[in-house]
Amino acid sequence: MPIPHPPLVDLRRGASPAEWADWRWQTRHRVRTVAALRDALGLPGAGTPDAARVEERFPVGVTPYYLSLVRPDDPADPILRQILPSDEEAHATGQEVDDPFREEERSPVPGVVHRYPDRALILPTNFCATLCRHCFRKRSWAEGFHVLDRAALRRAVDYVRGEPGIRDVIVTGGDPLHLPTGSLERLLEDLRSVPHLEVLRIASRTPVTLPQRLDDALVDVLRRARPLWFVTHFNHAREVSPDAASTLRRLIDAGITVQNQAVLLRGVNDSTEAQVALSRALLRLGVRPYYLHLADPVAGAGHFRVSLADAVAVLKGMFGRVAGFGVPRLVVDLPGGGGKVPLEPDFVVRRSGDDVWFESPIDGGEVRFTDPGDRS
Repeated sequence: MPIPHPPLVDLRRGASPAEWADWRWQTRHRVRTVAALRDALGLPGAGTPDAARVEERFPVGVTPYYLSLVRPDDPADPILRQILPSDEEAHATGQEVDDPFREEERSPVPGVVHRYPDRALILPTNFCATLCRHCFRKRSWAEGFHVLDRAALRRAVDYVRGEPGIRDVIVTGGDPLHLPTGSLERLLEDLRSVPHLEVLRIASRTPVTLPQRLDDALVDVLRRARPLWFVTHFNHAREVSPDAASTLRRLIDAGITVQNQAVLLRGVNDSTEAQVALSRALLRLGVRPYYLHLADPVAGAGHFRVSLADAVAVLKGMFGRVAGFGVPRLVVDLPGGGGKVPLEPDFVVRRSGDDVWFESPIDGGEVRFTDPGDRS
């Protein structure tokens, strides 16, 4: 069962139960400044000068619902770390850039990114109700938030229609579920009319930060778009609240396949224990842990990055503690748009002739295995 996380600070003051359950109310009442965020949580002070400069470049935005999951008496709270600007965002290491995957160079028409030969992204908006500090598209926040109009969305679909090599489209953003329900329905219908399109995906963090958005009308739109792959983005088991769990169940009950992509974030979930807890929370609901991304080398998020060795160690520790399909694939998205490559832990201890000694993921002991060799 999901673990209930009652807020330590009551953010529902002044809101009726109907308003709290309304995604429009949640969006209108986002906390949008560091000062307001600290005030809502009862945190001392207004932050540092560096944090104020960060806020000017990378705005703040948090739904009351997601903020209610924070435990403000814990300075290392994993949810707070994902939403509260810090001095570290202003301290570049020289390894991070605004657009690490050169998406802007690979955007043939507004709202489309075409990196892989067989798949493309459609980004109908750069808006998210909650602005995650590790976002690899946070460069777009400075442009102001926008939604593509109907004509621009039509041009995006026409681009896909004119590229027969594209078999897979991911509708992402920002968060595409912030489109009006009718607009999203038209977009999905238009994409379904492309004869060579075989796979349709939606990538959204809305089930995590604004589960109220997935109301009956929206779930029905997604159901009619099947076969549809829904990729969500839970980073920590604490995010799998009763509200989030209910939303995930409704998607699954509608016949939609749900998978999760997490990001390995320093100080948030960079331990085997945190990843095991997340996988177990998702598996209980029928959601498959799909990818575990290394934090990308994006400006303003370098402080979240974890070394390759530490990342592999986190993943290695999951083997033997979670079913195989519950261990996500650890991937690095290569800078410059080179694509995703997997990182796998090595359980081979030593070799001697045809004998190979492996480290057991159950007890850490060494187990000999004899390679049968080529028997052709």
